[in-house]
Amino acid sequence: MTLAQAVDPFTGGTWTIKFDGSIYTDDGAPYLGGLNNHPEFHAGGAGNPAVAVSYWQGNNTPSGGQGYKITTLDSATGTLNYYHFPRDASLANVGLVAATG
Repeated sequence: MTLAQAVDPFTGGTWTIKFDGSIYTDDGAPYLGGLNNHPEFHAGGAGNPAVAVSYWQGNNTPSGGQGYKITTLDSATGTLNYYHFPRDASLANVGLVAATG
């Protein structure tokens, strides 16, 4: 089930996220990584689903921003967790092909 979409302001393409934290790209939006790629990953399961994806401005450097942010919800505590993915794709697995919708 698809949960949310965000628009990449640079390409006009979209990032779509599912509850498990997997990201799908369309219309030229770059794949920057999914929750399973993030070094602080501890979310994306049934008790901590991904609830949103949004454009992330960051600090305007190639390795520090202009990417997307995945938000998860800890169902037990109601806490939101944020995972940032910079535009340089440093958190994407090398050789991993993004799913397209």
